[in-house]
Amino acid sequence: MMPLIPGGTSLVCPWRIVVLSLPVLFAAIFVLRCPAPANPTLAGFAAGIMAGGTGARVYSFACAENGMMFVALFYTLGIVLVGGPGALLGRFLLRW
Repeated sequence: MMPLIPGGTSLVCPWRIVVLSLPVLFAAIFVLRCPAPANPTLAGFAAGIMAGGTGARVYSFACAENGMMFVALFYTLGIVLVGGPGALLGRFLLRW
């Protein structure tokens, strides 16, 4: 019986996406300081999700795993792991 979610890089994939996303997250938080968003936590979360998506896109060029379930689970996990710190950074750094 084959496993439902095959993949040998499942333990490192989300963390590599997080590492690749951090420069984009810091740049997005820096840029969002000027417009002074009304909800800084939500703006930080959106910046984190955007940065996570960018990191996942960059990581997808180097990843050998391309199964639909693998990508759906572990790439989403990596993206959400960047959204959390983005919301936290936004809460404290995007104040008026």
